[in-house]
Amino acid sequence: MHPIRFIALRAVLCAVVTAGLAAGAGAADKAKPPAKPGSGVASLGGGGSGSGKDLPILTRNQLRECLAQQDKLHADETEVVAQQRDMDADKAEIAQQGQALQAELAALDRTSASGVQAYNARAVEHERRIDAYNARSRPFNARVEELKTQRAGWARECSNRRYLEDDLVIIKAGR
Repeated sequence: MHPIRFIALRAVLCAVVTAGLAAGAGAADKAKPPAKPGSGVASLGGGGSGSGKDLPILTRNQLRECLAQQDKLHADETEVVAQQRDMDADKAEIAQQGQALQAELAALDRTSASGVQAYNARAVEHERRIDAYNARSRPFNARVEELKTQRAGWARECSNRRYLEDDLVIIKAGR
């Protein structure tokens, strides 16, 4: 039997979920002039500290795009977390089945051909289940890495960028 070759990405996924979101704001939008003091400027990154102060304020369209990307990333992350739970449950079942097979092997009457044949059939099925799990884990891990990249892009393009609070109110009002 071979071990389950699954890269545990729970820590990476948690870092992805708590970081900032992916991919750029519209290049066709013109940058707004610096805001006047007291004009209601906020930041998507929670305070506007860091390099975001050096960047122009997001236009309404850029803010709309950043918010849409943020919503999509949250939805994708929720889906990935659910898949992670399912995969963790499968991994635990496979491990439990492997332990049961080891215990069964220790007690196996090797003189009984039918007993050995039945054990071998269960061991082959266990191997198939491991292979299926590993086949599912590769695309899952790739999806987690893709999500991590998207989150990093959003953090770079949107996270600490400032915007006018009035623009956010207008966007949320559906205009």
